[in-house]
Amino acid sequence: MLLWAVCITQTRHVLEEPLRVANRRGRSKKNQERPFLLPLVPATPFGAVLTRSLRYWVRDSRYSVALLVSFIMVGLLLAMAWLNPSTSSGLIGAVVVMLSMAAGSTMNDFGMDGPSGWVNITSGVSARDNVLGRIVANILVILPLMLVSTIVMPLALGQGQHIPIFLGLGAYLLVTNSGFGMVLAVLLPFPAPAPGVSPIRQKNNSGTAFFSTLLVMFGIWLPLIPSAALGIWHLAGGPAWALYLAIALALVICALVFTLSVRFAIRKLDQNYVDIFAKVQHYA
Repeated sequence: MLLWAVCITQTRHVLEEPLRVANRRGRSKKNQERPFLLPLVPATPFGAVLTRSLRYWVRDSRYSVALLVSFIMVGLLLAMAWLNPSTSSGLIGAVVVMLSMAAGSTMNDFGMDGPSGWVNITSGVSARDNVLGRIVANILVILPLMLVSTIVMPLALGQGQHIPIFLGLGAYLLVTNSGFGMVLAVLLPFPAPAPGVSPIRQKNNSGTAFFSTLLVMFGIWLPLIPSAALGIWHLAGGPAWALYLAIALALVICALVFTLSVRFAIRKLDQNYVDIFAKVQHYA
């Protein structure tokens, strides 16, 4: 038993050592290539997937262009709210919803990999690390702008009393869409345009892409109906506790939907990664 434990520990150390060495070398020589892992990211398969996904958001035009469009739309909506304070609540709500929809970009993450997806299969990265690394990266990218839109902007526009509603709605949509998008990634994968090609370009599977987008935009609202009903009751003159109950219920639903989505995505990916790769191994 002791020998087995030593073998497992040594094997784990050997597998993680290249990442540690790359980090040490990257820090010790100024002119050497930057370390692969980002600061504070653990030297594990999860950390490698997380780092790669975060770098994609910067280096891959298919991600960066979509993020840039989201920033532009957010800026336009917030400028409209600033110029017309009477519509600020609705416009801030639109910003929150739009940013949360951006979190659904995980809906074709494996299609974005294209032919490089074989690396994940042959390297033996677990489905859990693969799914969680992509989801956490997605949340980290959208979260800062989401916090600005749900806290800073309402305060600046005199809508501070609505911060709990904006923050609760944003948290729910951000987290659940990140998880639910990964469910669609394993259920409805489709080839994506190659890196450097316009993300609007889509030769094939446009029907699958359109259907997945609709599910991300509207399907995630269904579990929120009970919480939304309580929130509407409060806004219509109901008691204050209805608002807090609505927020608490939304957080519970959020945790439940996210957990179920992640577990399903991990199990499905573990069982069908080869089949998923066969569908997306060639770019559109």
